[in-house]
Amino acid sequence: MHSAFVVQWFLDIPELSATISHDELGQKVVKEPELPWRLQHQRAVDRFRWLVTRKYNTGTLERLLNSEHFRVRQSSAFALGLVGPQTCTPALWRMLGDSSREVRQTVQESLWNLWFRGSTEAHNQELRRIIRMRDKNKALFSINALLRKAPKFAEAFNQRAILNLRLQRPLESIADCQKALELNPYHFGAQAGLGQCYLQIGRDCAALNALLEAQRLNPNLDGISETIEHLERTVGGRGASGDSMQGV
Repeated sequence: MHSAFVVQWFLDIPELSATISHDELGQKVVKEPELPWRLQHQRAVDRFRWLVTRKYNTGTLERLLNSEHFRVRQSSAFALGLVGPQTCTPALWRMLGDSSREVRQTVQESLWNLWFRGSTEAHNQELRRIIRMRDKNKALFSINALLRKAPKFAEAFNQRAILNLRLQRPLESIADCQKALELNPYHFGAQAGLGQCYLQIGRDCAALNALLEAQRLNPNLDGISETIEHLERTVGGRGASGDSMQGV
């Protein structure tokens, strides 16, 4: 079976033992495992990437997403997150409703991987360097410079939105979330972030609409169902029309 290769290579990767969660903005938070494990895991991922690029093309991997076997779907989704182009986003996004929890988790991580590869390799590496910076103001300066070079890099706008919100600049963050969504309408993280921005400035109806849309984009998001339920009680029936999501 043609799909057997990608499954076997995927199963050869050591099982992820890092603790992964998502914060209130829908962004991935990783508690890293010990260095020896990380190196072993990375070597296995690099080997998987190399093997996949030799054996499969994007069209084949997308077709395998429709397999009746969950492991084939999971392996193919993982592969697309590593080597697929941005045009794979719709195919992966549809898999967020897969019947298998394991597939849904892999798809979510693969979408993040895909979006972080949304520009040139140099720009992608620069963004990863910026988000590791401890000084938020310096990080903001650096990401502004990056966006001048890469004005269509949706994930860079999303990451600047996160920085702006943490720097208590919600209006700037709203603009960045909206720009990220303009460039990538499937970006559930930017959509959830938009809801958090509206909450911060007291626009509960707009926040509810934004979070409902984030939940539609990704039903697996952690931590927003409670906020939605609270807002539904607070704003009553005004959520759908009482406040616009657009504009400030």
